[in-house]
Amino acid sequence: ARSVQRSLEARAEELSRRLGELLATPLVFDEYKADVSNASMPLVQELAKVLMKYPDLAIDINAHGSSKSERAAVKLSQDRADSLAKLLQSLGVTNKIMTKGWGSSHPQYKRKLLRISPH
Repeated sequence: ARSVQRSLEARAEELSRRLGELLATPLVFDEYKADVSNASMPLVQELAKVLMKYPDLAIDINAHGSSKSERAAVKLSQDRADSLAKLLQSLGVTNKIMTKGWGSSHPQYKRKLLRISPH
């Protein structure tokens, strides 16, 4: 059981590292919309390829953003996280995906629109 746990932890660390490398390039959404921009589709396709190598790992998609009000920012960021999850699933990703939109809260992530991490 311990070796299985260590193997899972090692796979999660590897996935986290690979996702971090990919997400060094910002994922762009259409302004004030939940749609991933056409310019970011190659990045989304590459994310899908990486995630499909680790189908047993669940992932979190956390979106951050701003809008005219915090309430609108939370809704927009949740819609973006959900939109990305659906897009990844349409590309064949079978991982369990949890999404969360944070609006402009969590200032440490203010400059990073999106975080994807294994859990």
